[in-house]
Amino acid sequence: ELKPDVGLDGVEKNAEEILLRLKRKLSFNNSMNILDVGSGYGHALNYYKKKISKAKIYGIESSIEGGRILKDEIGGTLVTNDFDEKQWVTDYKSHFNLIVMRHVFEHLLNPNDGLLKLKSVLKEDGLIYLAVPDMLHPRIKLRDYKEWVDYWFRVVHPYYYNKYTL
Repeated sequence: ELKPDVGLDGVEKNAEEILLRLKRKLSFNNSMNILDVGSGYGHALNYYKKKISKAKIYGIESSIEGGRILKDEIGGTLVTNDFDEKQWVTDYKSHFNLIVMRHVFEHLLNPNDGLLKLKSVLKEDGLIYLAVPDMLHPRIKLRDYKEWVDYWFRVVHPYYYNKYTL
C-alpha cells in the first residue's frame, strides 16, 4: 500500500520532475523504450506513456501484484521480477533509451554489477536516471517513523550514498 504522502499523485509528481529534468537531453517526439527498475505498480511508466506518445514501457518489479498490474492494467512489459537474473540482460541488450532507477540503487548488494547490467541494456545514446536518498540530508518529515534513525538506517539499505560517495 502506498503511503498517503506518496500515493499516485506523488508518483506522478516524481515522474513529471524526471521528465522535466531530461527534456533537454531526450527527444520525446521519437519512439523510445523506457525501463523503470523497481516499477511498483507501473504508475510512473503509465505517466511516461501518456506524456511520450511513442514510448514503449518496461518494468523490473519483484512483487507479483506489481508485475501483474504493470502487464494487465498499465499495458507495459515485465522484463523480469529478479534484477539479479542474467537472462534479461542478454534479451534486452542495447534496447533502452531511458532507464529510471529511483530509490532502488541503495538496495543492491552488488551496485557495480548492477551498473554494468544497466549499461549493457542501454542504447549507446541512452540515459540512466539514478536517484538515491542523500545520506547527508535525511528527510525532516519521516511519514510514520518516530525517529529519523528508524527511517534512515535500515537493513534493506546495504549502501548509503551522498554526493561524494555516489
